[in-house]
Amino acid sequence: AEMIQEKIGERGICGRLSADQFACLIRRPQAYPQEYFIHANSEINTLANMQNVVVKWGVYVIRDKQVSVEQMCDRALLAVRRIKGQYNNYVAAYDDTLRNKLLREQAITDSMEAALKERQFVIYLQPKFQIKDDQLAGAEALVRWNHPQWGFQSPAEFIPLFERNGFITKLDQYVWEQSCAELHRWDQAGYPQISVSVNVSRADIYNSDLIDFLTRILKKYELQPSRLHLEITESAYTENPGQIIATVEQLRTLGFVIEMDDFGSGYSSLNMLNQLPLDILKLDMKFIQNETAKPTNQGILRFIMSLARWMNLSVVAEGVETREQLERLRETGCDYVQGYYFARPMPCEEFEKLLRKQHEQASKKSLENSLPLPDQQKPMLLLADGDIRYCEEMRGVLSQQYLVQCVSDGQSVLQYLDMYANQIRLIILSLDLKDPEGIDVLKTLQHRIEVRDIPIIATGYWDDQWEEAALDIGADDFAGKPHTPMSLWKRVQRTQSLSVLRQQEQILREEAYRDYLTGLLNRRGLSAVCQALRQDDAPLALFRFDLDNLKKVNDQLGRDQGDQRIRQFSHLLRSHFRQSDILARLGQDEFIVVMKKTARKEAVVRKGEALGQAFVEAGWNQDVPLTVSAGIAMWDLSETLDEVLARADSALKCAKVGCQSRCRLWEEANVWGIRSEIVKK
Repeated sequence: AEMIQEKIGERGICGRLSADQFACLIRRPQAYPQEYFIHANSEINTLANMQNVVVKWGVYVIRDKQVSVEQMCDRALLAVRRIKGQYNNYVAAYDDTLRNKLLREQAITDSMEAALKERQFVIYLQPKFQIKDDQLAGAEALVRWNHPQWGFQSPAEFIPLFERNGFITKLDQYVWEQSCAELHRWDQAGYPQISVSVNVSRADIYNSDLIDFLTRILKKYELQPSRLHLEITESAYTENPGQIIATVEQLRTLGFVIEMDDFGSGYSSLNMLNQLPLDILKLDMKFIQNETAKPTNQGILRFIMSLARWMNLSVVAEGVETREQLERLRETGCDYVQGYYFARPMPCEEFEKLLRKQHEQASKKSLENSLPLPDQQKPMLLLADGDIRYCEEMRGVLSQQYLVQCVSDGQSVLQYLDMYANQIRLIILSLDLKDPEGIDVLKTLQHRIEVRDIPIIATGYWDDQWEEAALDIGADDFAGKPHTPMSLWKRVQRTQSLSVLRQQEQILREEAYRDYLTGLLNRRGLSAVCQALRQDDAPLALFRFDLDNLKKVNDQLGRDQGDQRIRQFSHLLRSHFRQSDILARLGQDEFIVVMKKTARKEAVVRKGEALGQAFVEAGWNQDVPLTVSAGIAMWDLSETLDEVLARADSALKCAKVGCQSRCRLWEEANVWGIRSEIVKK
C-alpha cells in the first residue's frame, strides 16, 4: 500500500478493496506495456517478506462517467481474472469481449428462475459399465439447459455462474428429485435396480437442509439411500474439510454411497482419503487420459488401484475413449468405466432403452452385476489348501474383512486367477497343494503380470528349506503350520500393509526420476539410467532436442498452451523412438534421447530430421511458430554423460545458426548436418 501511494502521489487516488485487492484512479496513459508491469512486480518483490509475490493488474478505461465506481472496479477485477495463472502476463484491459461476457452472464441470471419453473433443464444420463464384462451397472446424472430461444446451452457456461451466484443449490435439488423420479419409474416397470450418481456442490454441503431434503425425496419415491450415489469433488474437501467430513459421515450412516469425484484433478491428497469416509473413487478424465498414455511401468495409476483395493474402495474411471485405455484400466484392476468409448450422455428415454435391452437379455448373473453397495464390496481373498477343515477354520476369522474363496488344488488356483485376478486382494497358498504342486504354482504366479501386485502368503508344515524356497521364489511371507486363525490373520494384515507400502515406495522412487509434466525421465533419472548402460548397448547416439520459440508461446498464449506443446512433443518422441531407447526432459524446452546399438551416422541424422518434420506437420503450431532443433553426438561409453552432453550441445548450437529446425551431428573434425526439408518450408 505504501509503495502504491508513493508511486501515485498527487497524480491519483488509491484504495484497498479487500484482503489482496487494491484500486487506483489515475490519468489514462497512452499505453500499458508489459515491461512496465514486469518492472513493478520486480520492485514489489524487493520489499521485506514479499518474495515470490506475483501481482496482476486489471485496467478499466473510463469512457462513460455515468458508470458507477463500483461497476468500474468490478470491470477492472474482471479483466485481471482473465490473466490469473498465465505466466509472464501481468496486465489486461477490460474490453468488448469482457463486456459481452458480462451481458451474457446477466442474461443467464435473468432467465434461470423461469427456466427451472418451466423445466427447461433436462436430465441426461451417462451410463457406467462394469469393466470385467461390459455390463451396464449404473449412470451419472448430468444437466442440460434447453432454452426456447438459445437452444442447448453448454454446462461449462452456466454451471460456474450458478456456483458463484448460489443458484446451483436449487438446480442440484431439481436434478436429485428428477433422478429419483426416474429410478422409481424404472422400479415400477420391473427393471434391474441400478444406482444413479448425482453431484453435490460445495454450496449444498453448507446447506443445513441437505440431509432433510435428500431423505424426503427418497421417502417420496420409495428408494433406499444406496440407490443415490453422492459425488463430492476433491476441491470441495480442500476448502472446508471439517464441514465436509461431518456431513459425509451423517450421509453415509444413513446409507448413502459416497463417491470422490475428479480424483487426480490436481487437489489429490492421501490425507484426504484417510480422513474422508468414502465408498468409491472416481478418477478424473484428464488424469485417466494422461496416465493411460504413459508406459505401463510409469505413472501412478497402478498405485492408486492398489491403494483403493487396500481401502476397500471401488474405482470408476471417467473419460474412457479408446480400446487401449479400457484394456489398460482392465489390466490395472479398475472396477467401472464411463466415457465415449461406451456411450455419450443421453436423454433418460434413451438410457431406458439400454436398461430394457439388458433386462430382456439378462439372467440372474446380470442382475448381480449392478454397481455393488458398500456391504457387498468386501475384498476377495483366495485360500488355496487341500485341507477342507483347515480352510473352514481360517475362513471363520478371515471372512470378517474378506470374501474368502477356497480352492483345494493347484489347477483351481490358476483357473480362479484367470477369472477373478482383478478382484483378488491376497492369496494364501499351501505348498502342500497337488495338481500341480504348490511350489510350482508359486513359480507360475511370479511370471503372470495380472497377479504381480497381489501379495502371497505361502503356508506349509515347518521346514527351513520350504520357507527359504518360498521366499526366494517371491512369496511375501511364510506361515508355518500348525498355526491359529488369529496368528494367520495378523500375518495377513501385516503382509497387506507392507505390500501397499512397497508399491507406494516404488512409485515414489520412480516419480523422483520422472518429469512431472511428460512422464519422461528427468535429469536425475537420465543419469541413473545411463550409469546402468553396458558395453553391449554401444554404440549409442545421444540427441539433444530444443523447442525453439517456446517462451514466445508461453508469453502470447499462456503457460497452459506451452505445457500442451511440451506434452505433444513428448508423445511424438515416444512414437518415433524404440521402447528400449532412453527419453528424458532436462529443462523447460530441452529433451534428450539416447538410442542404443546404432552406428550409422546418416541414419541418425535422418531420424532427427524426420522427428522435426513430423512436429511441424502435426499442425500444433498455427498460432505461434514452434520448431525443433537437434544436436547429436555418437557415444561409445568411453566418456562421461556430461562430456557427451556437451558435444551434443555444441552440435545443437551450430544447428541453430542461420535458421531453426536443423539437425546436426558432432564429429571430431567438424560439426556437420543435413538441412531438413522443414527449413525450406
